[in-house]
Amino acid sequence: MPLDFSNLNEEPLKSSVAKAFFENFDFSGDKIDFIITYNHKNKGKPLWVEPILWAEGKKGKSELFKSLAQLILTIGKHKFYTHFPPPYLGAFDAFSFLFVEYHKLDFIFTRSDIDFSVTPSNHNTESFKHLLNELTPLLEKEALIFDYETQNKEFKAFIKDNLLYSKRSKIPVDKNNFVHVYFKWVEHVKPSISIEWQQARKQGILDADFYLADLLSEGNETILESLNTILKVNHYKFNKKLNNFGAFNFDETSFNDKQKVHQTFWNIYERPPKREFWDYIIERRDLLVSNDIRERKGAFFTPKIWVEKSQEYLAKILGQDYQDEYIIWDCAGGTGNLLSGLINKKNLYLSTLDKSDVSIVKERIKNGAKLLENHVFQFDFLNDDFYSEKVPKSLQEILNDKEKRKKLIIYINPPYAEAGNKAKMSGTGEHKAKVARNNKTYETYKDFLGSGANELFAQFFMRIYKELNGCIMASFSTLKYLNSSNFKKFREVFKAEFKGGFMVPADSFDNVKGQFPIGFLVWDTATPPLKPTNAINLEVFDSLGEFLGYKNIHLCNKVLFLADYLQKFQPKKRDTIFGYLDPGRNSFQHQNLVHISVIDKSQQSHVKYFPIIATTILLVSVFFSIRHCIKATWQNDRDQFYAPYDDAFQDDSEFKNNCLIFMLFHTQNRITTTQGTNHFIPFSETEVNAKERYSSHALLDFLKGGIKEEGDSLFLNAKKENKPLEFSLCASRVFDAGSEIYRYYHTQDPTNRPYNANASLYDIKEFFQGRNAQGKLNLPAKAKDEHYKQLYANLQDALKDLAKEIQPKVYEYGFLRE
Repeated sequence: MPLDFSNLNEEPLKSSVAKAFFENFDFSGDKIDFIITYNHKNKGKPLWVEPILWAEGKKGKSELFKSLAQLILTIGKHKFYTHFPPPYLGAFDAFSFLFVEYHKLDFIFTRSDIDFSVTPSNHNTESFKHLLNELTPLLEKEALIFDYETQNKEFKAFIKDNLLYSKRSKIPVDKNNFVHVYFKWVEHVKPSISIEWQQARKQGILDADFYLADLLSEGNETILESLNTILKVNHYKFNKKLNNFGAFNFDETSFNDKQKVHQTFWNIYERPPKREFWDYIIERRDLLVSNDIRERKGAFFTPKIWVEKSQEYLAKILGQDYQDEYIIWDCAGGTGNLLSGLINKKNLYLSTLDKSDVSIVKERIKNGAKLLENHVFQFDFLNDDFYSEKVPKSLQEILNDKEKRKKLIIYINPPYAEAGNKAKMSGTGEHKAKVARNNKTYETYKDFLGSGANELFAQFFMRIYKELNGCIMASFSTLKYLNSSNFKKFREVFKAEFKGGFMVPADSFDNVKGQFPIGFLVWDTATPPLKPTNAINLEVFDSLGEFLGYKNIHLCNKVLFLADYLQKFQPKKRDTIFGYLDPGRNSFQHQNLVHISVIDKSQQSHVKYFPIIATTILLVSVFFSIRHCIKATWQNDRDQFYAPYDDAFQDDSEFKNNCLIFMLFHTQNRITTTQGTNHFIPFSETEVNAKERYSSHALLDFLKGGIKEEGDSLFLNAKKENKPLEFSLCASRVFDAGSEIYRYYHTQDPTNRPYNANASLYDIKEFFQGRNAQGKLNLPAKAKDEHYKQLYANLQDALKDLAKEIQPKVYEYGFLRE
């Protein structure tokens, strides 16, 4: 009976195609429309799920090449190419199915001219058209297309001969999937190795090295015997140590199941990988190391684009012949990629905390890495003595000579672990035990570092500055040491001369999440600058290396931070409290913490909430609006807010009043009647047709000028005329848009849901938007009421215009410094 899918919508079509042709596999779909997998089992128990096919499906008749281009943009946008890839990609509609081998297309995901940030389903973007043009000749040559009606048998035969596991050879491991094979190995093989892993980890013995020993082996013997861990048929030799006789000793261990799981696992994968992938795989060992270890040891790979850019800057700052004139030491070297591109190997030194990394770098030297073997050594920079046997004598001579140190470059991407976790930063957690504190450098310099002592990179910087004074320090790091309040003491000590640098998005580094800048800055520690450095200027590049402009970063050590300025105005008299402001922390990084609410959570958050009363409401509004009128981006993430230049803003009534309106209708206004009385109702019962009298008219009275205030308030009109507050046109538009939402809420039928005459804006949003299964407020797009969605969109548009109006004042009055 011929198959007829022509009248099916997309979802039924996918299910029908899966049932008709892929019955021996599992079918699912998510961001990728059509996912076919095979569930491998060992004696009936699940072993692992292998991806077989990723495809894009369209109802009716469609252009399959366009569908495949959409699939590739989806894979690129969500970085699915970093997952374990399937052997085939596909595209289909109601009449035919296209297949193409994944490895024929995987080069596309490394192409810098393809913009994967666009919406994949929008076929009209320039990026989509460009990709389609690139794909078309390749697909015309490589793609197989089967017609359901005329090629039904051939289609099924292709699946049987090419997709079923029993018909396929072992899965090759390459640079794109070796990490995902590792995670499968951890799940299945690691437990069968006779090692107490928690204890081993404390000794620096990591499962990643056992995996590499397995992967880079033939006939169950590791090919690269210089590695720190090797497989010898039925056991491992690890923890390589040099004995007193100049030979190496190893510890040994075997398997606890007679190597059965190990054999089953490696029956699935082809090993070793092709020779062309070996260097890349061992160099990228960092991808196999857990985040906490990477943060502590600095095992983070510096992307090639930034390695090259940093070396351009060294040449620009120190001269084109810097490689001949300077000695370069990467003292947090990992597997050595930061030194890639440097060619004068007699002037290069690399040290690393991890002895497995030393083995890997020495293996890379055999394959052409431009380093001298005796210039690569294991060294704990935060604990070890510069003049111990660990350090090559030739380097010791330089470290011990003040003049020679002036021709030394410490070139690093140091570890960035810190004692405070994310919960601690939000005020709800505790410091991580021993992270960044359990070392000699911390004990020696903690008084010079202040709160910055919690960060490993700062400890590197301080030891370099204090003990290798005179050298050039060229380092990647976050920028918090330049302006953060935690680094005030650090800046008082660190008086090096800034020579130049650039900043880039943090997420352009592997396994680094978050929207914040990472900078490469060059400092001359030989002589302090002639005058205090108040600001530095960095060039800014996007993740593709495109120049975006310049960024000034202010080092205002003697200027009061805005959060501290606010606390100067803590009211002595506690009149009716409208609510509380959580002032958060002092940088853009913590914008999401700044909000107003009914209750005081100072005890839980360890931050002093600020009471909102009649005499402080305008001050709070100014603070709130300054913090939220400018969007947080990766470029301004570490920028600090400061006390104003002077009191000029206090006489700017329109500015203060506009800030009040901005705060009242902003999403960080979390006033809700579920926590107490709502004093923040900005419209009278008559204006919004409320069905009952409000419990509080405090804000209404304030807006009308009806509240008599104490004469010592800095935030009253000097004449104390108590006139109604006046607003700019932009603020009035926000006010009007807000009134429409309130008015619409009060027209709702209370039959099915309780009516709340005192509803706040937050309560109204909850009424229309609802909450998700986790109890979080849904986004406005989830609201079912289309009229509400339009009213809310109007409010957001008006708020954006008001934000633009407030922004220049933020700089004019000095709350941010340009």
